[in-house]
Amino acid sequence: MTLYELADFCSQAVGIADNITRDQAKTFIRHRWRMLWGSRTWKQALVTHTQSVPAGTHEVTLTDPILDRMINARWGESQALEGVAPDLAFRTDPRAWDQQGQIVGYTEWQKAADGLLVIRLMYAPIETKDLLCLCKRKCPELLTDSSVPQLTAVDQALMAYGQGDLYRWLRQFSKANQLFEEGAAHVAQMISIDTDQSATSQRLVPGGSADAYPGAAPWE
Repeated sequence: MTLYELADFCSQAVGIADNITRDQAKTFIRHRWRMLWGSRTWKQALVTHTQSVPAGTHEVTLTDPILDRMINARWGESQALEGVAPDLAFRTDPRAWDQQGQIVGYTEWQKAADGLLVIRLMYAPIETKDLLCLCKRKCPELLTDSSVPQLTAVDQALMAYGQGDLYRWLRQFSKANQLFEEGAAHVAQMISIDTDQSATSQRLVPGGSADAYPGAAPWE
């Protein structure tokens, strides 16, 4: 559903379908959308970004402006990099803070003045390679009436919270609390869907005898 459709539903549901109430509903829905987006690392919020990192670089500013948080990283074609807390990295191996060597991980650093994501590598690489980042993207704002929130099953949660916020705006707190409970139940359903989707990934396992498949199968 679009922002307009969500707001129109909420205003109709509380029985005041005028422009003032509809605009107020849009404001509430925008706030609730940002809240839901930021509450979890949703699978649909994940994006990848690749850029070349020159040898000797400690701090890497990721050039894609939509990136908000680091989730994981890969150095070169095969080396996985783990994220670590800055204080833990410094206390565990202080040399990694300002020396070159074999990269063992990264720490998420203060964002640049223009909002770009910055990470600090432990150690600075001794050769130039590509850094592949898995990141959570920034919340795609609902800027226009035709904007559509981009999470599975989020419409029901936004409608419940939108109605609840309107009832609270109208000082009908009992009705508002009921809608907030309904909204929380819809969010729990969203989380279940988001979690279950990863649990349904399938793995190819060859059947038959060892004679039919000598050695390791190519997908193992």
